[in-house]
Parts: sequence; structure tokens; C-alpha cells
Amino acid sequence: MQRGFLALALVVMANTAIGLPTVRTANGRVRGTTADAGDVQVFRGIPYAAPPVGARRWLPPQPVKDWPGVRDATAFAPACPQPKRAGQLLKVGHTDEDCLYLNVWAPKRSRSKRPVMVWVHGGGMIVGAGSLKVYDGAALARQGVVVVTINYRLGVLGFMAHPELSAESRDGVSGNYGLLDQIAALRWVRENIAAFGGDPANVTVFGESAGAVSVGCLLVAPAAKGLFHRAILQSGIPVGITRPLRGKAGSGETQGETVAQRLKVKGLRQLRAIPAEQLVAGCPASIAPEGPRKNTFKFGPLVDGVVLPDAPMRLAARGAFLRVPILLGTNRDEMTFFLGGSKNGGPRRKVGLRLLVRAIYKDRTPAILAGFPCPRDEDASAVFRELMTVAAFTAPCRLFARLCADKGAKVYLYQFSRVAPGSARSALGATHGNEIPYVFGTLGTRFGNATDHRLSSAMIRYWTFFARAGSPLRNDLLIWPRYETRTDRHLELGDTIRAGKNLRQAQCDAVEPVIREKCGLPRR
Repeated sequence: MQRGFLALALVVMANTAIGLPTVRTANGRVRGTTADAGDVQVFRGIPYAAPPVGARRWLPPQPVKDWPGVRDATAFAPACPQPKRAGQLLKVGHTDEDCLYLNVWAPKRSRSKRPVMVWVHGGGMIVGAGSLKVYDGAALARQGVVVVTINYRLGVLGFMAHPELSAESRDGVSGNYGLLDQIAALRWVRENIAAFGGDPANVTVFGESAGAVSVGCLLVAPAAKGLFHRAILQSGIPVGITRPLRGKAGSGETQGETVAQRLKVKGLRQLRAIPAEQLVAGCPASIAPEGPRKNTFKFGPLVDGVVLPDAPMRLAARGAFLRVPILLGTNRDEMTFFLGGSKNGGPRRKVGLRLLVRAIYKDRTPAILAGFPCPRDEDASAVFRELMTVAAFTAPCRLFARLCADKGAKVYLYQFSRVAPGSARSALGATHGNEIPYVFGTLGTRFGNATDHRLSSAMIRYWTFFARAGSPLRNDLLIWPRYETRTDRHLELGDTIRAGKNLRQAQCDAVEPVIREKCGLPRR
């Protein structure tokens, strides 16, 4: 009887596998599945690097070992360990230090040499995963592109530097492991994506928030040269990537020594022996764009002279970046995500606004207040939120666009301002991250109305045509003007799509000197 059941189970398993897409990668064959409509092939949980565990913790990503037979690629792999509460809110599912995997969506009837879009997820470099439902690549793949989403090491596991780690490194550096993971994933794409119908000579890397910051770093990272050919930065610019690996109190190595002291361990052997979940829990990290809060760490890319030769903004100003077409932009109300909606999140009176601005900007307060006038007490909170949005997102984005455009890059700038009925009740406006489901076509039926789905369709076509041609210009859509410092033009993605110019010009002009000083850029 048992033999009969076993034989029946084997037959069922074999029949189930018949017709499922199978692809041969450089390390072995993988068997995926298809999206609900059956028109897109999906491969989940493909390893692009060896598990970064044990002695490989805090090492550059190592090669994958070949596997025999056919590897099942129908389920997502674990996300990188991250703070439990944040991971539960994002619904990243199971986490494990063995997390260096990627996922592929490809048109089922795919001719070869489809454009490739590689997504780098956001989350402040401490949370997130490429497996989130909002990042489902099927809608993009239906436009004729191959989509890849990746996991990479986060927080203390991805960005901790330490003098002993630097000493054991061939290059004498440490700390940029998460960024090196992203580069390793792009190398995997170059070597394997043709088997999925993708063109390794036409790769777009795109990301949001910390993912966009990562894209900005990849644009100036020597090791990423030749691995991608277009770049999209959504709501994130590497303006804050200035921390050096070593040399002063705020360096990456100094923070790593503080981590060891906080955990009460000595030496790399003990640090590598701590369970990953315990390590993450013992190193609370800040996700806020304005910097770390008290008793928290700020993990992210470091200026180590090797992976990042200098601060990305300074490299962009010198023209030391990959000359690829760049599409970038921000959302109108970015900082409400961090500060709260219209009923809170700032001072309630003009005097409170002045005091806050003075505390942040010191002697630049008069110039800042001139750029952000507050006629009434009841406007103080809204003015403060706008100031924080412009200072952290809009102005850095415009500055990065100018630096790249002035050095000859093709640049396209946008502002996203649509507030769907499903999110209007939150009073957050067009806040941080709201554009993501429009780009991926994952709005769902309850979140938006016909206007939202039309906007999502247009954004998908803009994004995928940019990936295909290096320009978002399509005959069936409003012409997206190329960005130039002289004309300062952009595309508004809102209730309607329209071309505009001089986006928040006075406000950006007010805060740009502060950003330039922070990045070590010369004054205009």
C-alpha cells in the first residue's frame, strides 16, 4: 500500500512539473512557474552569491556553488534579518542570514534580447526585501521587459565596518557589503539573463528611497562599470553618503568598534558567532533621512576609496560617473511619511516654525524663511513639512539632475503628485513610496479608481520605454522634456500628466547652499 501511494505521489509530482518553465543558469537548472494569467514566467529564490554566513559574514559576496539536477524556483527566499517590528509591517516573511537571492519575471513567449530592469528595494538600508507583493514584476514584464528583484544584506550585516575587517580585506576596506551584493547581482544578470530572454547589453537598474540612493552609488562605483546602461532613481539621492571609512570620530570603523562595545564582544570571531537575529536586535538603526536618533546606528554606504572613491555627489560634480541615461524624481509630500499627516508632524505656530528652523539651519535661518514664507499660524505645520520635503528630497534631486546634465548625461526629471482615493484618508498626500504601485502596476482594485489606473499604465509605459530606448519619449504619451539646468523642465505625474518647469524653484534655491556645503561642493 505504501509503495502504491509513493508511486502515485511521484507521478503527481512529475505531472505537476510538466510544462513549468525551466532555464539553465551558469550554476545549474532552475524550474519556475507562471503568473496567474499564464503569460509571464516567474522564477523565485535564485541564488546569486554563496550564503554570507559563518566565516563569510562581512566578506564580499562569494561565488555560488553549482547544484545538480533542477532547482525549485517557485518560492521566494528569505529576506535579510531586520528589526522584527519593521519586518512585520512590511510583511517580508521569513528572514535568514542566507539571503542573497533574486527573482525573475520574463514574458512567456519571449524572443531573445529583451530589455532588463533590475529593482533595488528601499527601506533605509535596514529593512525590506525584493519579494514584497508591491514589487511583483508581472505587469512590467507584460510590456516586453525582463524584471529582476534582489535581496541584499542590510543594516549591521550589510554595512558594518571595523578595523579588523579592513585589516583582513585584500583592499584594506570594509563596510560596503550590501552595495557589493548589488554589484554581484548585476554580474549575475550579465552572465545569466540571456537564458531568460533578457539582453545583458541593455540593463536598467532602478530603485526607490534607499534603493535609489544605491543606484546613485552604483553610478559612481568603479566595480559597477559596464553592468548597467540606464538608471532610475525614485525618491532618493546619495546626498548623505559622505561618511568616511576611517579618520575621525564619525567614521564607519569607529561605529563598528562601538557596535562591538555595545554587544560586549571582542574580536571578529566573537562578532561572527553572534546569531544574526541577536546581532540585529542589539544594533538598533535609524531609517529617518535626517540622520540617526539618539542611541541608534546609521548604516549605509561608506566612502572607502575603493568601492566608493569619494562622496557620490562630489564624483558627480567632477563628471566621474557612468554616462548612462538617468530618469529621476520625487513625490510632492515625501516627508509626511516620516513626520505625519496634516493634523500633526510639525509646529503649530509661526514662532515654533522659526525656532525649529533656527535650530536646524543656524545662521541661514533668514534665507530659509524667505524661501518658505508662513503667513499664518495655522500654516506653520504645512510649511515645515514642505521645508523638510524640499530639503531632504526635492532640492537634492534637482541638484543631482543638474550635476549629471551639466556633464552631458541625458536626464529626465519628474514629480509625482497623485493622491489616490484609497490613501486620501491618511492625510499624507503624495507621500514617500506612493508611486511604487503605479510603477509596478500593483495598485489592485480597491486602492485606486480609473484615474489611478490610467496613470499607472502611463508610468509603466514611460519606465519600460526608457529601459528599452534610454529615453521615455513615446508617441502615444505626452512628451517628457529632457532636463537641462537652463530650462529646469520636468514632468508632473498627477491627476493629469503635464510638462512643467522651475519645480519649487524658490524653495530649492533657498536650501541648495546647505546641501552643497554638506556634500563639500563649491557654491554656485
